[in-house]
Amino acid sequence: MATKAKAVFNEVPMSRASDAPANFGAFSQVCDADIVGARRAEEQVFAEIERLGLSRHAWELDTKGWTVIEPALVGPPEFTRRLRDKVIEVNERVHGITADLDKGLSDPTRLMSFGEGVSVEGILYEDPMFEKAIVNEAALALITYLLGESCMISSVGGIIKNQGTQHMEMHVDAVGMPSPLPSVPVVANATWALTDYSREKGATCFVDGSHHRCRPPTPAEAVDLSLFKPIEAPAGSIIVWGANTWHGAVPRTAPGLRVGLLCFYSRWYMYKGEADPSQRITPEMLARNGSRFRRLSGVDGLSLHPDGSDTPTRGRVAASRFA
Repeated sequence: MATKAKAVFNEVPMSRASDAPANFGAFSQVCDADIVGARRAEEQVFAEIERLGLSRHAWELDTKGWTVIEPALVGPPEFTRRLRDKVIEVNERVHGITADLDKGLSDPTRLMSFGEGVSVEGILYEDPMFEKAIVNEAALALITYLLGESCMISSVGGIIKNQGTQHMEMHVDAVGMPSPLPSVPVVANATWALTDYSREKGATCFVDGSHHRCRPPTPAEAVDLSLFKPIEAPAGSIIVWGANTWHGAVPRTAPGLRVGLLCFYSRWYMYKGEADPSQRITPEMLARNGSRFRRLSGVDGLSLHPDGSDTPTRGRVAASRFA
């Protein structure tokens, strides 16, 4: 079972002393309504994890730094197959490279920055299926556990990994941040495994407990093959991890392709991984999705003061890691 974290707001009194000796005017960074909203957010986060049967997964995020959501908790297998085919379709349209699941890419020399294959950036805007993927309730429950209810989408990309010889070195996703890294995650990743992940199929690797070190691996650690422990995840799984967890990948030695969808989320104040999503979200996208999609897109931002709605405020977010 996940251990309920002690939130910062538990240390904040609900109101100022009635005999305050001075008039402080209207300025206030955190008001009573923010504290109430922060407590409600925490309750909602843990209730959703409990409802979806994800307590063990939350515990694994706390202890190991990563977890795999099993296909049965993700959704229908047919959605995974359609999502996989859509990633391949968009790749062929954008890059002009044919992708055969069994034979590989029509251009086997194609390289990403982290190995043989192709990446499709900005794929969220290519089809409504990708909109559904970023609000998958199991993945989003754990992302919210890591980043709070005010988190936003940072980038969404398709990855098609070909047979090859290149490792992806160990790294953290808190890119450009000096050590020590914040102990509370500032970004998190939910990667859809749209084909089977295993050692011979070029799986992601993690170093258990590395997020507690609050630093990236050294150059020597980044290429230390003794640290590369590939995961096993069947197609339809979603792999979730936080900003500080060391991870990399082994080469795909088996013929064929590894297909994934990387959904990258961040706390509201973090620099986004691609052009500001709020500037690319269309009215049509908002109309066919719910309020959580709207919040993830960042089109409303965070208000300075409570307005009676459920829109997160900066004071509420400051009062709890779960808000």
